[in-house]
Amino acid sequence: MSYTRHIKRWTILNRQVGIASLLGIFSVTLSGCNDEEMIDLKQYVQQVKSRPRGIIESLPEIKPHETFIYQAAELRNPFVSAVVDLPLETIAQASPTLENTLKPNLKRHKEILEEYALESLRMVGMLEQGMEIWAIIRASDGILYRVKKGNHIGRNYGKITHINEEKIEFTEIVPDEQGGWLTRQNMLALAE
Repeated sequence: MSYTRHIKRWTILNRQVGIASLLGIFSVTLSGCNDEEMIDLKQYVQQVKSRPRGIIESLPEIKPHETFIYQAAELRNPFVSAVVDLPLETIAQASPTLENTLKPNLKRHKEILEEYALESLRMVGMLEQGMEIWAIIRASDGILYRVKKGNHIGRNYGKITHINEEKIEFTEIVPDEQGGWLTRQNMLALAE
């Protein structure tokens, strides 16, 4: 016999042995699924099915959401400042005929917190050392400032008059409707 024939016979024999092995494993597997051996499993399934069924609670009643129609469109928006900051040029030119002794000092060097609108400032704390009391203010850009009594704040020439743990009190000088000036008390409360 030639070498090539020998290899062909060997390959055919290996295939036949492989097929026979697979058939043997398959028959053993099928014999494991005999009905007689699954009686205990079938009894357990029947026992579980015969148990009384539990009661499932019904879903809670969902109340419909009440709609609200906003009907105050003609009123002032509470999220917009009621105080109008007038430019300094307008204030200086307003009614030169009226003489009012109360005026902001326009020649005074402005402090840094006078550049910010009050709505953009938050009191975030207080420092006390000896007799000195400072308030810590956070501006809208995230920068922290330390102020004390006598410092100026806001765009309406506000001058700090009192500082405590809860608030900063200050007096503002604001224009009135006749071209003069009025003082107004205001405060900046500690932010929560």
